[in-house]
Amino acid sequence: TLSQVVALAKEQAGAGAAALDVNLGAADVDEKTMMRKALARLAVVTDRPLVIDSSDPRVIEAALRFYPGRALINSISGEKAKKAKLFALARTYGALFILLPLTSKKLPAKFSDRTAIIERLVKEAIARKFTRDDFFIDALVMTLSCAPGAARTVLQTISWCKKRRFRTVIGLSNISFGFPQRALINRTFLGCAANAGLDAAIIDPDHKRPLSHSLA
Repeated sequence: TLSQVVALAKEQAGAGAAALDVNLGAADVDEKTMMRKALARLAVVTDRPLVIDSSDPRVIEAALRFYPGRALINSISGEKAKKAKLFALARTYGALFILLPLTSKKLPAKFSDRTAIIERLVKEAIARKFTRDDFFIDALVMTLSCAPGAARTVLQTISWCKKRRFRTVIGLSNISFGFPQRALINRTFLGCAANAGLDAAIIDPDHKRPLSHSLA
């Protein structure tokens, strides 16, 4: 419900979140309508910038048209059917965006496959007159229980991006899915990622408190 969305936003902001990721995609939910309603409420109850998180470009467009600030789009991938539309929306509404190293073909588990997709996406963004300050690269956290080398690949990707002055972000919680003591694993991996040069993370703000690093 909207009251739950508002309560969670206040809780996350109070815990130190620098921005709030808004994802309302769920079964039997009119995502476009709910996104508009949620933004209307959040715009007056928090001063935190919002991340518009949806797999549907129509939802993102409706949100950007309505949102009074400069939003962050989560995300633009290598999927051809959506890529051009989302780049155009970012340009029209002056939005920041996250580049996600995925294509419609497969999940890139290898470091070399991941960086090849990043290079193509960055090239397209630059060709559209965006700068490095307009986007983050999602280093694409995969689950350790399914891919034991996932953590190393994420850290390699962050380091590679850091050398090229690309800002990076991760969705942290995937790393520990299926394991006990998930909070401990998340905190530990977040520390490793910060040391590799990570700029921001989508996390429960409480999970960053044991760290001395400054992350968004």
